[in-house]
Amino acid sequence: MKGEEGKKGKKGKGGKGKQKEKDEIDELCDEINEESSTLHCLLCIKELGPQQDNLRKFIDLQTKLHEGVCEKRLAATIATHDLKKVQGPVRYQARPPEDIHIHPLDAHNQRKQQKRNAPTGIHKYLHIVEKWTLWPCLVDVTGTVISLPPLTNSENTKISSDTTDILVEVTSGTSLTKAKEVMNALVFMTHKLKLNNNNINNTTAAEGKKEGEAEGKKKEGEAEGKKKEGEAEGKKEEEVAEGIQGLQLERKRVILKVEQVKVEEEDTGDLATLSEDINNMAGLVDVKTQNKPSISQIFTTMEYGPALEDHKVAQAWLDSHDGKFGHFINNKWVLPDDRSTYATRDPCTDRVLATTIQGTQQDVDQAVGAAREAYVAWSQLSGHGRARHLYSIARHIQKHSRLLAVIEALDNGKTVRETRDCDVPLVARHLYYHAGWAQLKHTHMQGWKSIGVVGAIVPWNFPVMLLAWKVCPALAMGNTVVLKPATSTRLSALLFAEICAEAGLPAGVFNVVTGGGGMGTQLATHHDVDKVAFTGSTEVGQILRRATAGTGKKLSLELGGKSPVVVFESADLDSAVEGVVDAIWFNQGQVCSAGSRLLVQESVFARFISKLKHRMSSLRLGSSMDKTADMGAVIDDGQRLAITKYVDEARRQGAQVHQVDCPRGCYFPPTLITGVSTTSPCVTQEIFGPVLVAMSFRTAKEGIALANNSIYGLGASVFTEKITLAIEVAKMIKAGAVWVNCHNMFDAAAGFGGYKQSGYGRDGGKEGLYEYIKPCWEGELRFTSPNVNLETFGATYMADGPSITPTNPKIVSGAGILPRVDRTYKLYYGGTQKRPDANYCRVINDATAKAYALVGESNRKDVRNAVEAAGKAQSGWERRSGFNRSQILYYIGENLEQRREEFITHLTTVMGCTTEEAVAEVDGTVERLFHWAALCDKHGGEVQETNVYGTVLRVHEAVGVVGVACPDQYPLLAFVSLVAPAVARGSTVVAIPSQSYPTLALALYQVLETSDLPAGVINILTGNTDHITKYLTEHQDIQAMWYFGSLAGSKFVEHTSAVNLKRTWVNYGQKRNWADQEEGAGQEFLYQATQVKNVWLTAGDIFAN
Repeated sequence: MKGEEGKKGKKGKGGKGKQKEKDEIDELCDEINEESSTLHCLLCIKELGPQQDNLRKFIDLQTKLHEGVCEKRLAATIATHDLKKVQGPVRYQARPPEDIHIHPLDAHNQRKQQKRNAPTGIHKYLHIVEKWTLWPCLVDVTGTVISLPPLTNSENTKISSDTTDILVEVTSGTSLTKAKEVMNALVFMTHKLKLNNNNINNTTAAEGKKEGEAEGKKKEGEAEGKKKEGEAEGKKEEEVAEGIQGLQLERKRVILKVEQVKVEEEDTGDLATLSEDINNMAGLVDVKTQNKPSISQIFTTMEYGPALEDHKVAQAWLDSHDGKFGHFINNKWVLPDDRSTYATRDPCTDRVLATTIQGTQQDVDQAVGAAREAYVAWSQLSGHGRARHLYSIARHIQKHSRLLAVIEALDNGKTVRETRDCDVPLVARHLYYHAGWAQLKHTHMQGWKSIGVVGAIVPWNFPVMLLAWKVCPALAMGNTVVLKPATSTRLSALLFAEICAEAGLPAGVFNVVTGGGGMGTQLATHHDVDKVAFTGSTEVGQILRRATAGTGKKLSLELGGKSPVVVFESADLDSAVEGVVDAIWFNQGQVCSAGSRLLVQESVFARFISKLKHRMSSLRLGSSMDKTADMGAVIDDGQRLAITKYVDEARRQGAQVHQVDCPRGCYFPPTLITGVSTTSPCVTQEIFGPVLVAMSFRTAKEGIALANNSIYGLGASVFTEKITLAIEVAKMIKAGAVWVNCHNMFDAAAGFGGYKQSGYGRDGGKEGLYEYIKPCWEGELRFTSPNVNLETFGATYMADGPSITPTNPKIVSGAGILPRVDRTYKLYYGGTQKRPDANYCRVINDATAKAYALVGESNRKDVRNAVEAAGKAQSGWERRSGFNRSQILYYIGENLEQRREEFITHLTTVMGCTTEEAVAEVDGTVERLFHWAALCDKHGGEVQETNVYGTVLRVHEAVGVVGVACPDQYPLLAFVSLVAPAVARGSTVVAIPSQSYPTLALALYQVLETSDLPAGVINILTGNTDHITKYLTEHQDIQAMWYFGSLAGSKFVEHTSAVNLKRTWVNYGQKRNWADQEEGAGQEFLYQATQVKNVWLTAGDIFAN
């Protein structure tokens, strides 16, 4: 009866009561300084986050953030540093320490307590602050504060915490009274924990009513007031229990430990009750003593306990070096005396792990010198010999895998589970894989040789894994390496170097130098470094591209990303949610290929977001040593603040931000942002943190358009159960890796790298080997960068000046001596002949220095028009089958053969070469067309043999729109040799023919017009080569620029390409024999004409488990 009456009483409250309740909360909120306030939910003890907006939105905010978990308005508390501003029925402890938050009970609960005539001394709230200081606060019914002394770590009281427990130890020398005060101070918090545990144990409102009834029956014959009091208690339990129904959030147990208590005379009377009181406390904390849950309830409500990795061995390794590390050069530790040091810290605890030195140019010189000296013997070592060394390193890495995993986790802040299960195994996998390529290089990579000394620069997000991605292929192909690890994560690289020496790697083959960001530039620009391999931000990649321009150094860049995750309505939504978790919250979102843009089909958008938010609530943030943690700390406070700025900007723009609970320190909570536009910075820019931006799309075409709407192209994932849809979308998305129904899958056999501003080059796979080798015929390409005025290079239009010269020789006919019919040479783009925009012409002389023809002088507008025509044609040309493209190239060769005599005469006239030489060039051109026609359908890709259960397809895709500047040597053959491979593999071309002999290429467009070539596939612009090159290189819609001209022009192209990081292929002013098959049509051309995409098709319906 009491329970039923309690229910009726509650239902009778009605809307007016709720409105009054709201008004009281609003009044309380108005009285608090908004800038210094933080909202809290009392029962779930969760900090909801600082609010800069009007605090009147508290009730709505609470409902939105908890999404049903706290649907019923729970008791609210508001914490503030400026407590003197708070007035009302509740009094607060005066003058608290500056770093302590005292939390008042919500005014609504206070009113209810007063109505029930609760006894004095009710414990209102206790909060654990950052320094684990406990500040108990007693408040009686009149609002008078009865405060206890703050409980801090002291001689007699020790307060500590781990991932699950708060331990309060009252030690020797503390009086019994003091011990009881400590115990009483914890009563309220443990009572709340009991209520939460009761929810787990299915303690319902009925149990609350029974307690009320039992209380009423306990003392028979008492006044009716006692009976009503029992009823009120039942109602209280009922309301609180109902308020926390469904609340299954992580909670910390509070444990009170009392030992060797000092008993004073006044305490002897209470000694007998101490044990009982402690047992009562245990009953509040440990639910095993009451209301034992069922097994099914245990399995559905289990919480993680601590599973901490022991890092003693890692600490012992650090201690063996006295916590001080230098460079590792020539298999020795080098510690110069006059170098400054850098403290490497554990991001989770901010504890100093070790100190490393900040190197200088002198240290770089020493390391590069050691690598150069070792290169001679290492490059001449047999492939089998290098394979043995890599195999030995792999075995030693596996022997020290746990040590390496723990050091990596401590150094980086990521969880040891990730370093143990992902990073270190991939290191060993790359070593084994590339040991195989070292063995096979002689037979499978004929015609290629090592480059020399490689300067490798790796970032802090995957210090040891990305190290292996650079070092393994470099060593396998016969190069030596100088590595510069990231400033904040150096320890794993130094450990890897020590393991290499232990495995017997020859001195100088692998060296490590440590230093600040400037050391990376010093290494990249060193005159004895032949190749630079960099992984990092797009901005730093642009700096390195400019710094190495014109030096002849080979450069590969694996840069930033903003990878889309595309979820279709045909997807398994629950599996897709887990895929999203792997995509964005792996390594705290600090992954260049993190799936930070979520695109969900509109029909399932709301349902998917709801599922994702529910999944987010179970993500665990914790120490990197906790093997059950899903996420660790971000790398440092600077990164955390950078992430915060993006999220705050999204809030200012009106976006909805959903975040889960987050520990204090260098952590950032998993974040979901919705309601943003496609131009928002959080959508377009790489945040490099655990922040996911979600948007909807309607059709597959719209989803593909949104996925490609980015300057980046590193990775993407597609979630659908329709394999036909998955493959089509994967083909259309412009990214270096596309995962189907998964994300962030990596293997040594599948190259990883990007499109667009995500860089160029690949790490891993056979495609990644080409970054560390060069053709055997090619000589040394190390140059002193020429002094070029990059602002004025090629900027002057008509730099050669106009010339009025007769170009119309006489002919003899039946009518006498007549002038020859004038021949007009126009530009050619969009499938038609066009006059130059400015209508200027330049004179072309023949071999006798007489004027032979006038050709158009192209300007910036002509470049714009030609690029626009090429861009329109590119997608359609690439989608054509290889067979169709080959037919057109064969047909061009056929039609050129029909005009063979004309081109032979043309060549001898303008160049003055012999007939035999002209015949050889024309016939060689026809043969070159046939060669690339044959390769149109024979270089599409292959299946990669990875560790994934499924199929990984390596697809060779077209580069896009390619700008080509042709040399003066072999004006016809070189033109076709450069244009044909790009066209054969699906790209379109804007070509600049030989500046001295452009009429041969212009004569060719009549052949193109009769060969079924689609408009815009090949476009020809004549004029000053450097002037046209300038505007082609600066054009944002050119994906690659091939330049075969001067050293100065090569530097300009490489330097200017950094604007949008287009691929470049330049000759540094060096000539090549275009008639030679290797130099004019070798594997190098195929490599430059394609870019590799790896499509990961996972399986698992039948045998995956």
